[in-house]
Amino acid sequence: MNGEVLGPTGSRGPRPGRTAFTAPLRRRPSRAPSHAALRATRARAQSARRAPPPLVLEARVVLSDWAQPPRPAPPRPGCGTARGTTSPGVPRGGGPGAAGAGAGWWWRRRCRGFARGSRARAAVPRTGRGERGAPVRRLPPPAGAAAPGGHAAAADPRGGGGGGRNAAARARLAARLLAVLGCVLIAEAQLTGVLDDCLCDIESIDDFNTFKIFPKIQKLQERDYFRYYKVNLKRPCPFWADDGHCSIKDCHVEPCPESKIPVGIKAGSSNKYSKAANNSKELEDCEQANKLGAVNSTLSNQSKEAFIDWARYDDSQDHFCELDDERSPDAQYVDLLLNPERYTGYKGPSAWRVWNSIYEENCFKPRSVYRPLNPLAPSRGEDDGESFYTWLEGLCLEKRVFYKLISGLHASINLHLCANYLLEETWGKPRWGPNVKEFTRRFDPAETKGEGPRRLKNLYFLYLIELRALSKVAPYFERAVVDLYTGNGHEDAESKALLLDIFRDTKSFHMHFDEKSMFAGDKKGAKSLKEEFRLHFKNISRIMDCVGCDKCRLWGKLQTQGLGTALKILFSEKEIQSLPENSPSKGFQLTRQEIVALVNAFGRLSTSIKELQNFKVLIQQTR
Repeated sequence: MNGEVLGPTGSRGPRPGRTAFTAPLRRRPSRAPSHAALRATRARAQSARRAPPPLVLEARVVLSDWAQPPRPAPPRPGCGTARGTTSPGVPRGGGPGAAGAGAGWWWRRRCRGFARGSRARAAVPRTGRGERGAPVRRLPPPAGAAAPGGHAAAADPRGGGGGGRNAAARARLAARLLAVLGCVLIAEAQLTGVLDDCLCDIESIDDFNTFKIFPKIQKLQERDYFRYYKVNLKRPCPFWADDGHCSIKDCHVEPCPESKIPVGIKAGSSNKYSKAANNSKELEDCEQANKLGAVNSTLSNQSKEAFIDWARYDDSQDHFCELDDERSPDAQYVDLLLNPERYTGYKGPSAWRVWNSIYEENCFKPRSVYRPLNPLAPSRGEDDGESFYTWLEGLCLEKRVFYKLISGLHASINLHLCANYLLEETWGKPRWGPNVKEFTRRFDPAETKGEGPRRLKNLYFLYLIELRALSKVAPYFERAVVDLYTGNGHEDAESKALLLDIFRDTKSFHMHFDEKSMFAGDKKGAKSLKEEFRLHFKNISRIMDCVGCDKCRLWGKLQTQGLGTALKILFSEKEIQSLPENSPSKGFQLTRQEIVALVNAFGRLSTSIKELQNFKVLIQQTR
């Protein structure tokens, strides 16, 4: 990070072909001064050399792009530009022309806030011309300071004998400014600008989530329909011998007693939406069994059950996740509010093996390519993962998206653990809260060799994917047949109204991810790639049964299933558009389990982005 000290606040920046420090003075023609005027001018100059006037300086920070190899930096907007304008050729607000990590509106606002807080600001006139067109003296740059173009500016001969002291004072003030903002700049540098593979900037997502989505999704998650989730935490791991369950007390999940479950949820089928539809699935199974019996009355009950299971298997071909069988005796209802996602202490080889299996065996990656920070990767000198990202950029869009979704989910889970960390436990009373040190260890660019900001960008990308899915599935829930039935009519109506309000907000967002850009090539090849995409993600949902910590398994299964449901929605547009208004659809359906997972998974992402803002504030306070 290099710091440049510019002129006083208000400078309009250099003219084309000139730097801010070498712009010529403009002087009005004037009559020859009198002797008295000359003596007064000398006195003011001597006074200025003895005590330089107080100045408010602004620092233009030129940050290297951690996410890319070194390359010539494009023009970037800086804090020294006047009235919020940007550098020539750079869009306002840190758009594509700002190179993503460049300074955008956030930098200008942050630096202006620092300048507004200084007492010296009012004592310094703006550069340029005065109120009546009188010339205003431009200050020389400090010795050796870098000009905006990156080259050292020549010393200005107009500085007089006090130029060295002025330069030292400006350099010291700039150093203090950078020390105050240093940590914030590091945390923010990679979290500005436009995301890759879409046309949305991070600042827009932050504002949209903070002011529209987060407050409403928090309320919705507290409703009975969305807080009770039925899950089987006893399914064996299908890929390797079970390591045994974690014995740490915080890993334990407290199942919900049957008496606490709303009657409308525990009665009937998982595929119900209203009181009238409560037993629809049992009736369908009965009718299907009767039809099978009519075809061949000699079929045994076992064979009929097998045919019904085959029919259910056909229905599951559009699923991106392997759903738990809610009829299993091992499936239990869990109150998500009483079992929050938090750091439990589960770590080590067992946890690492789960994530390593996900990345190494399911992200379309050859074994010869190693992920950044992979402890099994051979030493590659100063590579720092650049060869991995070079390989990733060479993939097709669909496979890049797949990796970013998994990386974003991983980053979101890590943020939850950092934000809800066991800080201390005295007399059996644990205190949970944000752990800045743990956050820094997982996401700081210096600690992660630049990998942390990339992971956080993937979190924003995942947020966009699920946001898009919610906007696409709105017609499904706008039908009168969908009631979010729990047995409490008043609460059910409020829950649906709140859900539809969130859908309206998602539709109002104007920078959605365009899912039509995926699987858009040759029909045969696109269909094959889509199926491969689906099976890879379905395999990841099965890996979640290998997590040793019950609470980690619960939230891992829920968030994976929520993302799988979002993908199912995105690639079922035709079926959603042809839904019947007043009857259940046979072409596209969502089980209650999928609905609960979808809403809670998106709620977790919304919370992650909100917690990220909180960590930025905490880091400022600790520095």
